[in-house]
Parts: sequence; C-alpha cells; structure tokens
Amino acid sequence: MAGLTVYGTDWCLPAVRLANFLREHEVAFDWVDVDDSREADEQVRSLNQGNRTVPTVVFADGSVLTDPAPETVAAKLGLELG
Repeated sequence: MAGLTVYGTDWCLPAVRLANFLREHEVAFDWVDVDDSREADEQVRSLNQGNRTVPTVVFADGSVLTDPAPETVAAKLGLELG
C-alpha cells in the first residue's frame, strides 16, 4: 500500500493526467478505477457528498482532494517541481 490512493477512470482525462504526473515524478500511489469496483464507486461518492467525481485523491493522513491539479497534489506531497 502506497499511502496515496487515486480514484479515477481510464476515460477521465484529468485522472489519467494526474496518474501520469505521479508516475513521472516517481510517486508511489494506488490507482483504483471506480468503473471496476462498486465499493470504490461508493467510497468516492461518500467522500464527495454523493457525487462520483474523479480524480479523488486520498492521502496517508486521511485528507482528500477532489479533482485537483497535479501541482496541487505535488504541493500537498511536498514535491519540488522545477
């Protein structure tokens, strides 16, 4: 378990971009496709007031960002982009 979970779908461009960004910066994360899991779909909806919004990012400390820009996730993780 990476301590960082990204809920997304393969057809959601912002989710795919975020996953690619994290890979490019060698950030370990768990990818969960909400189309493949009813439990994941329910989890995302519970985190987003009933909305199925992806990407939804859950950090090791339990905090959540919904539809964040890659730079926002990088800042939360303390990554230096340069």
